Amino acid sequence: LRSVVDAIGGIDIEVPETPEGGLYYNDPAQDLYINLKSGMQHLNGKQAEGLVRFRKGYASQDIKRMEVQQEFLKVFLKTV
Repeated sequence: LRSVVDAIGGIDIEVPETPEGGLYYNDPAQDLYINLKSGMQHLNGKQAEGLVRFRKGYASQDIKRMEVQQEFLKVFLKTV
């Protein structure tokens, strides 16, 4: 995912609002560091990976993650 998003020059997408004001999560064991503010963002490959993997800060966790992944795919296809 990282290299594909980087190959197209990144992607413009709305990062969902959370109570924390964005998507923040750190897991050194997985080398996963997500730090995205809510709002319209231009994401590189690593940031896009964080967007589609994030779930801990959503009230509905996996359901919201699936919705974000679906939106990502729509925006990605439009960009390509």
